[in-house]
Amino acid sequence: MSPTDKPLSHSLKQLKALQAKTLALQSRLKVMHHDQYDHIQANPHLLTKYQGLLEQSHSLQIYQYSLQELEQLQANLQDAQKDQFSAQMLKYAGIAALIGSLLDLALVGDTTEAMGKGLFTVLGAPTEHLSSSPKVPFDKMLDRSFEATGNHRWNSLSHHPTLVGLFTAISDTLSGTSTHIVDAEVVNVVSTNATLERSLKDSPLKHPEAWMIEKVLWSIGTVLAHWWSDVNTNLGLPGPFSTLVKCVEQGEFEYGGHQFNLADVSYELYRDGLDFRRYVADGIVPLSINLFIRWCAWHEAIHTEQSKGEAIKAAIHLSPEFQQALLIAHTLCAGCNLTKVCLTGNPLLINVSQWLSLSRQGLKFVIKKQANHRSKEQKETAKSFQESKTMIERLQSLNSKQKQLQAQAQSSAGRRHPYTKS
Repeated sequence: MSPTDKPLSHSLKQLKALQAKTLALQSRLKVMHHDQYDHIQANPHLLTKYQGLLEQSHSLQIYQYSLQELEQLQANLQDAQKDQFSAQMLKYAGIAALIGSLLDLALVGDTTEAMGKGLFTVLGAPTEHLSSSPKVPFDKMLDRSFEATGNHRWNSLSHHPTLVGLFTAISDTLSGTSTHIVDAEVVNVVSTNATLERSLKDSPLKHPEAWMIEKVLWSIGTVLAHWWSDVNTNLGLPGPFSTLVKCVEQGEFEYGGHQFNLADVSYELYRDGLDFRRYVADGIVPLSINLFIRWCAWHEAIHTEQSKGEAIKAAIHLSPEFQQALLIAHTLCAGCNLTKVCLTGNPLLINVSQWLSLSRQGLKFVIKKQANHRSKEQKETAKSFQESKTMIERLQSLNSKQKQLQAQAQSSAGRRHPYTKS
């Protein structure tokens, strides 16, 4: 139930009740005026009562509407409340964007870099490489002949903490290979060394009788453990979707007094601290926007006298109006971040988390809008089909009645002229 449903139905009931009251009051006034006019004028008490009823009737003149007028009044009231609700959504979006933008201006950069490192340290991630960390085939430097830019974690697709990176890392672990991206091309090399062979000697990978599911599960655990041993070291791990940027060996950008293409600029930013830890810490900005908008949804549900369970559900599954407010807030905050980067000339201040949240919310909004459009078209098609079906049924009914009338006419004609030859 939307926030406007209950007030609207309540208002319509009030209008109809007051309309009935007005009609009853007017009926009483007519009786008193026509049948007892002389008696009322002679009796001060009745005259006072008559005047009070007359004033009350005049005060209720506004409610003397027909049913069609009441329905039109309800539609106008609903439109006004929708406009008010839209203005409320814009207010929520503006406040959420202001909160996110202030956090972006105050924290994103060196502060969130330190926050990310501190967070993973508190969670227990090692700050330096340990000899006991799991050995994996993709932890390999490429040969100099490849002329690859950057360290092995940047070049290795299996070191990128995304679903694509996870699947690639599992495949590399199962096949004993290492997958890299060099000059926007995927390079797959066999990875073998004595240390790796010793560490994998007792693993399911070296036992032919082991089931494939056992090998896959062991590989998943090994990859995640290896990522955990790398994420809080000096090199860290590349941020999400930096692989896509790495594939773009185009453009010319100035950074640190040197000219780089887009892929090399992305690597320089990663080396200067824009890694996975920074991405996680920067997430405080889109998180604050999401939490505020969902709190507003909960507050609106409570304000319209919905139960706490319904309010929680409204906060989890946002209505289209709140989804749009969330998109507006993310857009404004991302615009603030872009303005900050342009004015300072420092690309390290970009908030990748905020831009990914905006992309996700925008994509969700477009998909939802297309789905609603298709649903509306389907409903209109179904309505047209039903109207056509009803019209055909009526035509068939009329045709049947016409045939019955013709049969009755012929029967009546036969009874009137029993000796008429055919």
